[in-house]
Order: sequence, then C-alpha cells, then structure tokens
Amino acid sequence: MTSTSRPASVSGPQTDIPAGAAADTPMDWQAQIARIEGSDQFHRKWYMARNPEVAALGMSPAEHYLKYGAFLGRDPGKFFDTRFYLDTHPEAAQSGLNPLVHYELIGRWRNLPRRAPRPDTDHSMAALRLRRLALGFTRRVQEDLRQQAETAPDDGRRARAALELGCLYLHDSANPRDGAAARGAARDWLARAAQLAPDLALRRQIAPAWLLCLELLGDRDTALADYDRDAAAGLASDRLHLARTNLGATPAERLAWINAVWTGAGLAGAVLESPEVEGSGVEGPEAGRGQADTPFDRLGWPEGAPDSRVDGTGTAPLVSVLVATCNHGASIAATLNSLLRQDWHALEILVIDRASTDDTAAQVAAAAARDPRIRLLDLPAPALQAEALNIGLARARGAFVTVQDATSLAHPQRIARQMAPLRDSDTHAATLANRLWLTPQLQVTGWTEDMALSAPDPGALLLRRTVMTERLGAWDRVARGHDAELLARLRHADPGALAPAAEALTAEAPLLLTRWPHAAPGPALSPAAAHGALKTYLNAARHHHHRAAELRYSADPATPRPFPVPAILSDRARPLSGAHFPVIIGSEFRMPGGSVKSCLEEARFNRAHGLRTGLFELYRYDMFGSGVKLSMLDEVLDTVDGDTVQVLTPEDHVSCDLLILRYPPSLWHDQRYLPQIDAKHIKVIVNQPPMSDYGPEGVPRYDIAACAENIRRWFGPGAVWHPIGPLVRDALVTHHGAELGAIDLSDQDWHNIIDLSGWEVPAAPAPHP
Repeated sequence: MTSTSRPASVSGPQTDIPAGAAADTPMDWQAQIARIEGSDQFHRKWYMARNPEVAALGMSPAEHYLKYGAFLGRDPGKFFDTRFYLDTHPEAAQSGLNPLVHYELIGRWRNLPRRAPRPDTDHSMAALRLRRLALGFTRRVQEDLRQQAETAPDDGRRARAALELGCLYLHDSANPRDGAAARGAARDWLARAAQLAPDLALRRQIAPAWLLCLELLGDRDTALADYDRDAAAGLASDRLHLARTNLGATPAERLAWINAVWTGAGLAGAVLESPEVEGSGVEGPEAGRGQADTPFDRLGWPEGAPDSRVDGTGTAPLVSVLVATCNHGASIAATLNSLLRQDWHALEILVIDRASTDDTAAQVAAAAARDPRIRLLDLPAPALQAEALNIGLARARGAFVTVQDATSLAHPQRIARQMAPLRDSDTHAATLANRLWLTPQLQVTGWTEDMALSAPDPGALLLRRTVMTERLGAWDRVARGHDAELLARLRHADPGALAPAAEALTAEAPLLLTRWPHAAPGPALSPAAAHGALKTYLNAARHHHHRAAELRYSADPATPRPFPVPAILSDRARPLSGAHFPVIIGSEFRMPGGSVKSCLEEARFNRAHGLRTGLFELYRYDMFGSGVKLSMLDEVLDTVDGDTVQVLTPEDHVSCDLLILRYPPSLWHDQRYLPQIDAKHIKVIVNQPPMSDYGPEGVPRYDIAACAENIRRWFGPGAVWHPIGPLVRDALVTHHGAELGAIDLSDQDWHNIIDLSGWEVPAAPAPHP
C-alpha cells in the first residue's frame, strides 16, 4: 500500500487547486475547514470519539483532520477511508490537497470511490446452498440465483448459478403438490447451464443432473441420446454412470451400469441370482430371504477367496460387525448373507435384536446355528439403536469394529477395502465407506443437493476397538444422529484419525447398498443433519466437544447426559407436542452483541423465577460468510440446560403465554425451519431502526411490512411492536411514519432486563495522603 503523503495544506494557509478542479482559486485555511465541516462525509462526534486528543489540543475536529488527521491516516467519517482514497487515486495524493477537500472539489463529481467496496453478501454457490439447507431460506436464494444466472459478468458464473437452480428444483421434484412444475423448471435451468458452461469440468457436473431430470420427466429417448453424446465428448464419470443406471429398461440393465462403477474402481461386479437359488452355494441363511422376489434382495456376487493377507501373527485381525435390528424380518437375511460373503473372512457378526415382534430373531438364530461367526444378542425390551450398539460393543472381541445397517447390503469387498489403510499401519484409526440408495427395482435414488448419488456414510465408520472403548467410550444415547456425533467426536479427539477417503474408496464407488424406504425414487431429504433437530443436536455436540475435558461417554443409561439434546432425539424420542412454555424467545442467536445478551438475560431471569423458557433460531439472510457460525453462539448453548431453558426445533409444536421476537432483520425474509408455536401474546422487540443510517450511505436492515407479513404467516396475527427506547421510536416515527400502518406500534418501550448481581462495583480508591 502506498504511504499516505502529507497534504501541502498543512504547511501553509493557502493551497492552489489543480487544473480541472471544481474551483480554480486558492483556498485559505478557514475555507478548507469550512469545506470539511460542510461535507456529509465528515462526522464530528464520530471523529472526536476516535481521536480523543482533539479535545486536549483545543482544536475543532475539522481543523485537526486538516492539520494532522489525514497525515496520520485517520478517517473523517465512517464512510470515508483516507488511506484508500489516497492509494486508489494517485492524483489526489499528488494534488497536495487534503483528501476530503479533494473529494468535495473533484472526487464527488467524478464519482471516485471513497472506500473499498464493502464485501457483499457471500453469493457463492456453496454459501447459497447452505443458506437454503441449513438456514431455511428458499425464495430469497432462488431470487439471488436467478439474478446471477441472468446478470453475472461471465458465462461460467451464469452457468454455475443456472446449475444450482436446476439442482434446487430437481431436489423439490418429489413434492407431490408442485413436483411437475419443479421438474419443468429444473429442465429449463439445466439446459441453460449446459449452453453457457465454458469448460469440460462444469459440463461434467451438469451432465448427471440433466440425465436424472430427463428420466423424471419420462423423456428416456432424449436421455439415452444425450448420454451417448456426453460420453463421447469426454464427460463420462462415476456419477454420470450412476445417473445412466435409471435409463435401463430392466433391473439387469440397471445393474450393468452400477457394475461399471464397481469394476472401474477395481471392485467385483454383482449378479442377479434366481429367486429359487439360495446364495449361489455361499454358506448363509437358507430360508426367510424376505422380499426375495425383488431384484434388490437377489443381488449377489461370485464367491471370492477369503482374504489371505495376514497381520504378522498368522491370521487377519478380527473385525466385529454390529447389526442393530428391530422388525427387519424382510431384510435381515439378505443383510447377513452379504456379510458372510465378505472377502475378509475374519469376522464376528453380532446381531442385537431390539425386541422384534416379527421373525427377525428366529431368522438370526437359524443363521447363527449354521455359521458360528453370527451371534444373536436378544434384548428383552425395546431399546434405542445407539443403546443396542453399545451393548454389542461390550460383547465385541474384534480388534476393529464397524456397523452394518439391517436394511443394507455390504459389497463383498467392503471390509477389506476399509481395512486396507488400517491393517498395516497405525497412522490412522478409522475409515468410512460410501453408501448408495437403491429402490427394490435397482433404481438409483436419494441424491443430495449437489447431485451426489453415492456419498460417505457416518454409519459405516470402521475403527480400532481400543479407540472406541478407551477414548470414545460409547455411542451417544439418542434416537438419531449418534453415528454423525461419534464421527465428529472422533475427529475432534484425533484430527488425523480418519484415513483419507482415497485410500479406502475410489471416486463414488459404493461399498454399501441401502434399500430406499419410499415408494418412488427421489432426492434425499438433505445432507446429514443440515437442519432441524439433528442440526441442533450436532451443534450442541460440537460445543460440548470443545468445552469438555473428557470425551469418553458412558453406555450406562443411569449416567446423566453429557449435554442437553432436543426432546425428539432424547431417550423418549418424541417431539415437544403440546408442551407449554410461559415464555418463548426467537432471535438471531449466531450474532454477538446486545440482542443476544438481552435474550439471555431474560432467559436467566425466567429461570431464576421458575419460568421455563424456549429458545429458537431466526436467521438474518445476509449474516453469512467467513467467521460467521451456522449455529448458536457458545454463550447461548451454555445457557441451555434442557429443562428450564430448552432449544425448540422445527419438529416441535408448542404453545406459550408470551412469544418474544427480538431483532427485526431476522424477520425480513421467509424461512422454513421454525417450530409451530401457538402464542397468546406476540411481542416484536425493535432494537434497531429499519435503516443502518439515514444519510446518503444508509442501507436497509429490514422492511417493516415484509416482517409483519412473515410474522402473521408463521405465528398468527396480533403482534405488538415495542421499540427499546426513544431513539429507535423517533427513527420509526420520523422516517417510516407511512409504513407504520402495517404494524401495531405500542406506546410503551420495551426495557431490557439487567441482572445487577452480575455487575461489579469497583472499590473506591484509597484517599490521597
């Protein structure tokens, strides 16, 4: 950066104005001071607050800026950057004029920038996707993407925005109400993305989404022709092959394309076994294949030799596979058969039955009688899956442990591939495997927002048993999300524990196939824990990981929980349906400052007086970017105890006497992830006016009418707006009087609670001798 030059005006009372300036006569000292004082870019009180020596020198702020401030690089106001102005406009530095005087005489008329462009809201594709997934903004994200797709300065950015819009609509295509319209919109935007894409890499991203879209629209012939064209153009990829799967007319044709992905990764291809043939001679369950009439259950692999590589002691290390099941009689036989076919023969398969009422336990017992590697742990009473896994872990004997879902099939090389980075080296402690969702007819489904069809699954974690028993202890006792929490805890405890995916996986080759639970193919609901109770749970878990000295959890149900969790994920596993709270507070709990502090003061006050308080998150759309969290601040999570102060999630339907909505910018844009709240009284606490400033640089913080409409749609009518003090009230009345008809503005201010017990009064200084 160029050093700030001292303006010539500080060395004498007169300065010549350069040719071309707005004035061509010399300016005396007082004229320059008057020019500075008359500028709307000079903020007298702001300048004095940041330069306390002004008062001590007995100067006016304008005189100080003229004599010393500019030379020292001080700014005359919050919207004028002295150093930026001089560095960016060399003619200003060379003119000898004070930079603000130069701006008033010349720069203003030439529209010279006064400061660096303020970083705009992050509109990268990843940021917009997270706003939609994690924060629940839909319409505003669509508007921003559409604007970028139409007005971005280059084809690449327009194409990426169009691709993101196409994927967004494709993800909405499963909505029964407007799925057809969403599929049509997806086709239009993906077609535009393909036309604009300037390079092969971007076209390779578009091609799988385009095939899936055409298949959903029923345009199979066009999709087949476009696949041939794209493959010939060098766009072939595992993802494109998986998308091509659904264009097969029969299950056998579809399996051929999945096999192409497997064989490309050096994995064995599968076959469709005849319904009457049991296991192609592989030892396994002989009866009870459940839904054996579906192609999914008939998937098999040619028999392979057990893994012969040893760990130096004469045998391959034993791997314990935990299968928690409850009423999976239709799928358990196929799951066990896939495990018994593993190339890695050194297995023990512990099936923990959670008090099934069908024939699941009987099928497992029969299989165990035929193969001693299977052991049945028959629980006498229902239990959470995490509790069942903890029971299995206590009985496991293997040096390594992993989990197999009771509705999934394991590729015969799953264990061997995941063990490869772990067997011969102690560098890593764990590996993951990719999962692929398939319908019973072998249609690929469950795509994510970025159109991944096969993705790493936290539930497929394979790790050293000593790491689990000695460092992590147990799976967290929650109804869902225990697998993702364990992975996050492992990564926190040992950032290098997880082997790089490339060592165990190749591209998107899946090692697990899971039966799609829905009637028709469609998108996954979201990436793991993107929103709702799972997001709240994992945020609380990460907060605990960073604060706790010990991350070894207990499997004992009598042991208190390590941190509070949403009610729907607790051992009761039910939402807060019908629960009543005296007070519920909604605000932007990611934002440091007075708004959150006021909310927490109220919550603590309520707790001290026996009033249960619910908290829920409202999000500000433009609060996103580097350093901004996607979750509540630590000080908020520290206040939550799961009893007197609880976090509400979108799954909850509750009532309250008083609903407090603090911080109007978080009410401006429609958002999806809100609890359903029946409130007797709704109070909107207006702690900021709708504009950041009422000068020329003011930017909108929120729109009163839009906020009022959102509140009515989310929580019903009757909201009363309360300014926090006379300054905010004056700004509302003076500058927004015409807009106040959209709200009920109370004549009473809302005074924030201050806990005086948390304040300290410094001791009086000792008297002067």
